[in-house]
Amino acid sequence: MRKVYASVGRLLERGESVVLISRPFGALYDLIEAVNHSVSELGLTKPTFHVVSPVARASLQLCDMFGEWMSAERQRFLFEPRSPMVHGELLESKQLRVHPTTDAFLLEAREPFVLFLCSPDQAADDFTRSIDLLADRRVHFFVL
Repeated sequence: MRKVYASVGRLLERGESVVLISRPFGALYDLIEAVNHSVSELGLTKPTFHVVSPVARASLQLCDMFGEWMSAERQRFLFEPRSPMVHGELLESKQLRVHPTTDAFLLEAREPFVLFLCSPDQAADDFTRSIDLLADRRVHFFVL
């Protein structure tokens, strides 16, 4: 995965956008954190991160509430005023935006961007349409 994150960083450094196709739960939280960390390590201006999924907003909000599965370091932040997870901080600062559909995302997208497209949530026709809409833009796809 380090090669993927390094590739994402190089593409963003060149001003290009990236679409990461993944599941809407579990790995999504880690992906957001890892890509955010990679961008920070490169000293790049952080792009806006976007998630397209009809259930992601609820999933991202609930994630911070269930601390028993978090690492000891993150559990320390459960009762602090800050979010224990990076995506919580990004949501608060509006660097992470959640959209129910690709159409909603496209209304607001400014390049370069990082889009997490959560495929299992979407019907096959919706997912195919999302790929078609994004293919018209200069983006790089990673299927994870």
